[in-house]
Amino acid sequence: MAKKFSMNSKQLRNELGNNKLERIYLFTGEEEGEKEKIINTILGMVFTDEADRKNSVGRFHLEDNEFLKAADFALSQSIFAATSVCLMLNLEHLEQTNDHVALLRDVIENLPDATLLIMTSSENRVPRIIPADILENIKVVQFWRYFESDIFHYIREAMARSGVSIEESAIALIIELLGRDVRKIDSAIEKIVSSGEVGSITREMVNALIEDERDVSAYEFIDSFFKRKGDAYYLLKKVHEEGMHELALLGMIMRQAELIEKFHSFTTRGLSAAEALNKMKIDSRRRGNFLAYATVNPPEELSRIFPLIYRADLRIKSTNYPGGITANPIFDLVSDFLIGGAP
Repeated sequence: MAKKFSMNSKQLRNELGNNKLERIYLFTGEEEGEKEKIINTILGMVFTDEADRKNSVGRFHLEDNEFLKAADFALSQSIFAATSVCLMLNLEHLEQTNDHVALLRDVIENLPDATLLIMTSSENRVPRIIPADILENIKVVQFWRYFESDIFHYIREAMARSGVSIEESAIALIIELLGRDVRKIDSAIEKIVSSGEVGSITREMVNALIEDERDVSAYEFIDSFFKRKGDAYYLLKKVHEEGMHELALLGMIMRQAELIEKFHSFTTRGLSAAEALNKMKIDSRRRGNFLAYATVNPPEELSRIFPLIYRADLRIKSTNYPGGITANPIFDLVSDFLIGGAP
């Protein structure tokens, strides 16, 4: 029976810390940021000279039909350095034909001694295209997507190592804005640490410092959803794939719905739109979009969203929630609200 994985990414880090390297790796799982960091760690172990690294690393995207180039690179001896590294990225996209299976077998069984092969797949299993009988030649490492609690501790420890104090509410905001993407989290940490801010980092500081790192897709989704555009479904799928937690996204929907409700409350009591926006301190750059949300979602229509939000919250927190985009409680919320289904 094919093995699922040999170890997780934390165990691999321990091995690398002890200078133990295998010749063939398969990195499976959704945590792409951690994969990239470990790949860079391995390259730093293999190459001490930047010129050798530049000339002797082949990076091939199999979703772009680069498998033949990757196989040729892997099976050829480097003329520039004593060692070469072949990166075959996104193996799950390689079509499972007899020719592809045979060539992949050839690469794994006849890899030159001076070549290190790293294959990746975003799936949480070994790709079917790898013959089970040669798995013993491969170190399979599973990269699990971090839980929010893991990301919370990751940020807090990274800040502590850098001598930076940060409020817990500020950490929560980083996660809310960036989701569980380690690459974005690392970039945000670096930006905060290098900012030179004195004292404990607050939510307000985080909001100002990592504005450029925000997950644009989530804000695009909110905009599309409250403008009742058809691409809200596509954008929700994109946000889901980028790893933003459903509760964080649901919180964004709730906050926007409450703001629109508050606006309607003010104008119903006789305030002009401009007076209501001033009272609510809506930024001038956001007023055009916000007024569009309020126009498309009048009070009687907006009231339907709150029971849907409550239902989605219960389902997300349920232990029976299976995950996946079509089973996603927010997908149902979008469908029921935009199409007009009953709460």
